[in-house]
Amino acid sequence: MLLACSIGAAALADVTDDNKAEALHELPILVDAGISTHHIHGPDPILETQVDFVAELLRFAKPVRVMHEVEEGPLYDPETQEIWMPGSFADNIEAYFDDEDAPVADIYFHTLMHEIGHVLFEQYDLPMLAREEDAADALASVLLLEYVDDGARMALNAAEMFGLESEEYEWFDQSDFWSEHSLEIQRYYTTLCHVYGSDSKAHKNLVNDDYGLSQTRAEACEVEYERIRDGWLGVLEPYLKR
Repeated sequence: MLLACSIGAAALADVTDDNKAEALHELPILVDAGISTHHIHGPDPILETQVDFVAELLRFAKPVRVMHEVEEGPLYDPETQEIWMPGSFADNIEAYFDDEDAPVADIYFHTLMHEIGHVLFEQYDLPMLAREEDAADALASVLLLEYVDDGARMALNAAEMFGLESEEYEWFDQSDFWSEHSLEIQRYYTTLCHVYGSDSKAHKNLVNDDYGLSQTRAEACEVEYERIRDGWLGVLEPYLKR
């Protein structure tokens, strides 16, 4: 695995306030192998814009290709360094929302950021402090909320997709609890919590008895989001371009 620059403890032991700036200036510059879309018959305009945004935000140790002319997915293949975002995913989103004007672009972006989480875990061997799928969900929300205009709207639309998917389940069997993913309804409420926690005043409407958070749950969301945000952005600091 390609790792970010490593600095020996001994090299840092002698860094004082006076020479700290000089020491940091001498750190190796991380190479950015980049991320790009790949297509044969024509680009997907939604993905082109979103992948360009990611390319301006993050560094990658190995070249990553985002494919939309595929049948399976969304998924990340670590062997080929490919993210698969099939065109059929847009059809699925429209079907769940039962609306041709469904927020396809928003859900694509959240899903792309989720898959980027898997890329970063694999390429940089990041510490795993939670189930990888849950951590990737959290990263998707953090990057949207912290770096994207209207990121809260995008995260909430992704949450609604989780909620709609959860309605397919009338009962659960053991395999649902063995899954590497949390249940869709759990992903729904967790995403609501992160959006609320990012700005409780702006999103106070998310605390309600109909479709939102309970008051008890909401009270913990601000601290929870702050910890998740600071944790992710701290880990990603060497790989963020801005």
